Amino acid sequence: MEIRSFTRWCALILILGLISCSTSLDKDSQGWILMRYFSSEERGFSGVEPVDLGDNAQLVQEAFPGSREEMVAVTMETTTLDEFPDSTGSYQGAALSWDLYSFDTEIPELGPFTVHLNMALAGGDSQGYFVALVTLPEENEEFPEKYRSGFLHTIYSLSPNE
Repeated sequence: MEIRSFTRWCALILILGLISCSTSLDKDSQGWILMRYFSSEERGFSGVEPVDLGDNAQLVQEAFPGSREEMVAVTMETTTLDEFPDSTGSYQGAALSWDLYSFDTEIPELGPFTVHLNMALAGGDSQGYFVALVTLPEENEEFPEKYRSGFLHTIYSLSPNE
């Protein structure tokens, strides 16, 4: 393939990508979620995160020194859960194996209303990783595939720094 032909294909792919990105920022659609790469020396990991989930959703990614049980204890302390829910499944990311959870609860720090959490936990005895997508329950019901896609891309790409 000639360099000129290759350049034209690259330009076409870039234009198509920009067109799809412009629709991805429409918060009222089931469309794509624009993701960006990040690396955090402070938190000790890198991956991708959504650029904009809208006003009614928040994604949290953290690393914790300690075990999975300690991450569960922190979750129990910061929510109104009486008991920790059963896992809804597992997911193999590029670098980590995740246990998945999906449940409604209140987080008193946010206010007296119910939120929906899609949550993933990974790690071993000394280091754990926590990812949670917090949405309003009705928002999660209205756009389930949009949020699930962003959540799974996030946990797939999270990787400890070496």
